[in-house]
Amino acid sequence: MQRNIFLLFFSKTTHFDLREWILCNTHSFFIDVATISYILLPIIAFTISKYVYTNLKFVKIISYYTIIVLVISNFIFISDLGLFGAWGIKLNHKAFSYMVYPKQAFAAIKSAPLLLLFLIFIVKTTSELFLFKKINLEQKPTHIKWYKKMVFVVSFFLLVFVGLRGGAQTFPINRSWSYFSEKTLLNQAAVNSSWNALAALTESNEIEANPYNFFNAEKENRIFKSLTSRGKSNDGAKLFNTVKPNIIIVLLESWGAETVGALNKEIDATPHYSTLAKEGLLFTNFYATGFRTEQPLAAMVAGFPAQPKTTIIRKFGKFDRLPSLAKDLSSIGYHTSFYHGGDIEFANMEAYLYSAGFNKIIGQNDFIYKLYNEWGAFDEELFNFFLKDMSGAKQPFFSILLTSTSHEPFDHRVEEHFKGDGLVSEYLNVLYYSDKALYDFLEASKTEPWYQNTIFIMLGDHTNRMPKFRQNYEIERHWIPCMIYGPALNEKYAGKRIEKVCSQIDVPAILLSQLNVDYSHFIWSKEIINSYSNHWAFYTFDEGFGFIKNRDQIVFDLNQNKMIYANQFNTKVNDELCTDGKGLLQKLLDEYIFYDNRF
Repeated sequence: MQRNIFLLFFSKTTHFDLREWILCNTHSFFIDVATISYILLPIIAFTISKYVYTNLKFVKIISYYTIIVLVISNFIFISDLGLFGAWGIKLNHKAFSYMVYPKQAFAAIKSAPLLLLFLIFIVKTTSELFLFKKINLEQKPTHIKWYKKMVFVVSFFLLVFVGLRGGAQTFPINRSWSYFSEKTLLNQAAVNSSWNALAALTESNEIEANPYNFFNAEKENRIFKSLTSRGKSNDGAKLFNTVKPNIIIVLLESWGAETVGALNKEIDATPHYSTLAKEGLLFTNFYATGFRTEQPLAAMVAGFPAQPKTTIIRKFGKFDRLPSLAKDLSSIGYHTSFYHGGDIEFANMEAYLYSAGFNKIIGQNDFIYKLYNEWGAFDEELFNFFLKDMSGAKQPFFSILLTSTSHEPFDHRVEEHFKGDGLVSEYLNVLYYSDKALYDFLEASKTEPWYQNTIFIMLGDHTNRMPKFRQNYEIERHWIPCMIYGPALNEKYAGKRIEKVCSQIDVPAILLSQLNVDYSHFIWSKEIINSYSNHWAFYTFDEGFGFIKNRDQIVFDLNQNKMIYANQFNTKVNDELCTDGKGLLQKLLDEYIFYDNRF
């Protein structure tokens, strides 16, 4: 029931035919058996207890236990419905880790159809309890010999034990047994929700050994070096018209390139950004390394890509060993600061930012504002405070501003420029608001004494599944806008476009190379402007990675151990891309494990 409600619930976003529906329900068989076996484990204990303690109220215990199991299982199920709609995943470590931030966790699920989910929970649970009540658990007393009871209990236990493992094979069952399709919906539906939640709770939260050992160390390093080899730094290209410009990075919450008219003519929810592109340097093939806000922080500040299933800035003893763009800029006289209209402690951001060497960190508790939502102050409030706080600031400075108004759930108080009641129009409207707030901020900045010596880097932190209900694995789900703008930009690059493939991890190399600062410790970061640099982008999702190199693109699913998307019908090219992507993933997890408090 859960599986097919799940498929029906998302059938509008992912098309599947009868054959795929049948495969989804057959591939789920063994993991369902494992789930049932886990549920039966306590029954064994109850059964043994019944034989030892004859006065035990066996029927009442079984009834209470069954009711509890039904309620918990259905609660897990509707949680998966809400989570898959927002993130494209079911409950996992990353989702459970957000439970320590109840305010933000509640805000995150508000965009889900809560009333419908509650209705599903109530109808499904009450109907199942009604059916269960019709079952007569009472048994007439029977006199069974002790050895027959023993045979029954042992046989019961052995069957359950085999069921727990999903069969009598050498290795126990895992999620990959249910994966059979390139469509995430079908794979996720085939994984039993209760089993998945139990696995997420019991699996180790820390990675002690690299789970992605595709090659020996020599080949891994050879692949990595071939992709990150560097020519002459800067290569004569000068982006800035001043030696030490002020640098303001505006990290735009949930901005996707598919909604920016300068990048995608189909939709333009950001007309001001598109207009600014005529005066700025626009990156047309720029990609986010992950899909949560804390991931681009490590990417831009440390040049470190997002990891599947975990996030390095949540790991004390790891994040404080990463290289830091803020520290390098401080070493040449920059004052560094970070401004956010939301909770600065969320996802361990504050601890990470202090460790990264930011001199000043501002969150929602550090300034007064009138307009706010669940995720913090409106963008205009954040921008206005920044301008006020930076009035007369010592130059040069490096500041990151993280916006929040365009975060789900989408606020209905913004101007309704795009008509409609659905999530798509709501998303486009908050982007339209954010775009206007950004433009007003840039216009107001022109009156500041530091403006003429400033560049602005305006990029998305990650995208949203809107406006086309993208899944986490899709290339477009990671395509974000990025633009360098401002009076300190070399006129030679005003109104130009950079078509080279790049990503958030390249920010440190781009900036430091222009300032003639050594960036060799940012081993993942590429200059991009340098004609010798390789042009690629790499991102991860919970069970796979995407790799874009020049014009070629692939997506690899780790559970299925196969490529699930390629834009070229060239086996040789696709195999090379898969090899490169695997090499990068193996290197990434080796580095992640290395950044440990043991070293």
